[in-house]
Amino acid sequence: MPQFQSFKILDWLPTKTPPNEVIDFIASLPTRTFNTLLHRGDPKKHKPNSDSHEGCLLSVSEDPDAWGGIARCLKGESWQLSLPNSPLILVDCHRLKVRSKKAPSWAKLRQLAVALELVRPITGYRVSWYDDECDDTRFFEFTNKAEAVKELDEDRILKTVQLYVALPTLAAYWTLRHKQKIETHDTNDAALAYLGEWCSLHHGLWWNDLYDPSQLSCPRGGIFQSVVSKLEITSE
Repeated sequence: MPQFQSFKILDWLPTKTPPNEVIDFIASLPTRTFNTLLHRGDPKKHKPNSDSHEGCLLSVSEDPDAWGGIARCLKGESWQLSLPNSPLILVDCHRLKVRSKKAPSWAKLRQLAVALELVRPITGYRVSWYDDECDDTRFFEFTNKAEAVKELDEDRILKTVQLYVALPTLAAYWTLRHKQKIETHDTNDAALAYLGEWCSLHHGLWWNDLYDPSQLSCPRGGIFQSVVSKLEITSE
């Protein structure tokens, strides 16, 4: 049976026990459970610093043909992944609330991430417009106003917003030796993965995106690096 390479992912995580507030938050998160998931690519060549939509996590999906057409970095045969004594339990990212006093929310996540010096808030700029093709509002976010102004035209609106930028600890974890920076739109997911892997209550993250490959959208997930060496791998 082929095995994924094992990396010292915990070098990027604290050795101390997470604070109770962090454990309670992670334990309250909504989850999805899978008996098996699929990964496209040679397990023996897996590296956590590849160019991935899931940062340092191992990219998985239920439809590797559809997801592989979107994430072009995924190539080769598809492999079936499972755990020997447990289903795969992934945090359901899309079920977190934006803000909530009772349910787990992205606002609470950012509060924890700021306190732990994983991210810091900054003033940013959002350029938004209505896209007729997808019948929805789309936007770009910028940390530099001059760059935002360059994207303006008569149909686009500029708005000041609060963004969060990754600090070195989170950047080292999410990019794993990559020199690239974490874009502001990825800091939520990166912080959630960092805290989730630190607490070790789940096996990864799941983004239940709309299944519409023609619009580059497909449900997919990411397995924590600390779980990778425990996976059972069989050819699809």
